Amino acid sequence: YSNDGSVSDIGFYPAVLAGILFATSPSIWEFATHAEVFSLNNLLCGALLSIFVLYMQHLELNSSAPSPYYAALLGLVSGLCISNQHTSIFFIIVCIPVACFHQSASLLCDTRALVCAVTAGVLGLSPYAYLIYRSFQRPLDGWGDQRNVDGFLTHFFRREYGTFHLASEWESGEGQTLAKFLRRLGIFFSS
Repeated sequence: YSNDGSVSDIGFYPAVLAGILFATSPSIWEFATHAEVFSLNNLLCGALLSIFVLYMQHLELNSSAPSPYYAALLGLVSGLCISNQHTSIFFIIVCIPVACFHQSASLLCDTRALVCAVTAGVLGLSPYAYLIYRSFQRPLDGWGDQRNVDGFLTHFFRREYGTFHLASEWESGEGQTLAKFLRRLGIFFSS
């Protein structure tokens, strides 16, 4: 965007090229035509990045103060991202500090925007409150017993799914080596 709010050619053409490359990627189409459990994660992370860009554009055009509206949206979607999939933390640990410590208008300096962001972030974590509520009423199958702190933390950290065990080798006790990693990387990029 330029200073008058119009879309500049410098940002427009790379965005169109990126969209075309994404839309014509064989991997995207392979997974887009199947039921995928991470599609909500992709939607939420895309929404998080879009809101973050809008928030930063707002700060660039109106450097007087952060927008409570965008701050609340950023907080809400961040909470929903964490509720859905923990890998979204890699997006959040970039977006939130930049929004909080931006040079022209820090989110931490505007109490109203900060309260909106934190309140909406807690609201975004509300699926966990629902799981606890349902655990006392009638536990959901496969979600564990969340009637105590240990049960909740087991679910939150996804211990039953092997948190931080990203390959079956670690569970079997076999070590991960650089050679194995590079071999898998070659297989990934060759297909």
